[in-house]
Amino acid sequence: MLVGERWDVEIPAKPLKICLLDGQWQSLTAASPCCRLFVRGPEVEVAELVAGLSQTFPLALPAVGLDKEAMAFAHGETPVAHRTGTPRLGDGLTTEQGFVEIVSHLTEIIVFWQARVPQAKLPDPSVDHELREPVHQMRVALRRLRSAFRAFRAPMSCAKLQELKPDIQRLAQMLGPPRDWDVFISETLNEVIAALPNEPSLKQLRRAALRRRHDAYGTLNRYLAGDEFSRLTVSLACLTLQKPWGLEADDMLRAAQHMPLATFGAHILRRRHHQILAKGGRLLDDANQNCAISELHSLRLQCKQLRYLAEFFAPLFASKTVTRFTRRLADLQGSLGHLNDAAVAAELMTSLPTVTRRAQGIVQGFIAGRIGDRRSDVAATWKRFRTQDEFC
Repeated sequence: MLVGERWDVEIPAKPLKICLLDGQWQSLTAASPCCRLFVRGPEVEVAELVAGLSQTFPLALPAVGLDKEAMAFAHGETPVAHRTGTPRLGDGLTTEQGFVEIVSHLTEIIVFWQARVPQAKLPDPSVDHELREPVHQMRVALRRLRSAFRAFRAPMSCAKLQELKPDIQRLAQMLGPPRDWDVFISETLNEVIAALPNEPSLKQLRRAALRRRHDAYGTLNRYLAGDEFSRLTVSLACLTLQKPWGLEADDMLRAAQHMPLATFGAHILRRRHHQILAKGGRLLDDANQNCAISELHSLRLQCKQLRYLAEFFAPLFASKTVTRFTRRLADLQGSLGHLNDAAVAAELMTSLPTVTRRAQGIVQGFIAGRIGDRRSDVAATWKRFRTQDEFC
């Protein structure tokens, strides 16, 4: 129950109604402070007001939580929390409408999981999988968002999108280290310790890695609690209401923005698919099977971006070809990702100053042994993917 004071304000010069609730959420056993601002009116005017206020006050989008779900159930509705995955884009959407749906959906996922990032003493990630999930889901949603920004760059070109890129990059930089340490400890290091459970140097390595993971989460939580992250999420929400690309568009851009989403999706998917086939052919042909892992990094990123786009547009092209295409692409991305995980693990391990040389040698040997198997997986998944028909 929310207990406190309420102020209702109308702005005569604009068709806006503002409601401010200031007080506490109270239950039978606890209470927490709460201040919520509700703004109602035309979308563009609402977005302009909120964007302006966010430059002065530390506004934050509310995470979709129990209160929203409970109210939905009380009214006989289905809860609308978006927690994972991609939006279900329907038929008949324009390119602009599809972009708005994607950005809104992914922003909601980021805000939802941000409120669930663990802040207190962190358990071993190899033991408690659920506490690794918030950072993982935020990172996936952010990568999908960045892929959408790149894919829709031409029709949605505007200064505002360019302004948001550094802030989005900053969030990616904050999410990277916690996730990398989670994967290193729960996967690579866990497998090595399982093989050599009585090796004392590996236990020392685990303790050092857990400390670094704790520090990485501390840095992330300070960022998420700050104004920089709040302004980013508010800006993303306002972006979908203001649609600033429409203000800067000429006739050609407006035509592109109103193009059927399925037409735009088919074009961008075919182009990205051909780019991957060309690069993969150069790196993974029979004469070049031992190319450096660093050379495969950009191919992995291209595969990942194509997969995210394929998932966006899949509902518009319902067919067995779509399902097979996304599955084979996911397999290729996964095998390339395993190679990259090995490279990241080696880099993280050598960054630990207290690790003994014996532990370093054991883990490096394990990683080296696994890379051969990973290369075989990449070769096999590439052969299946390159013979795959186009997405649509």
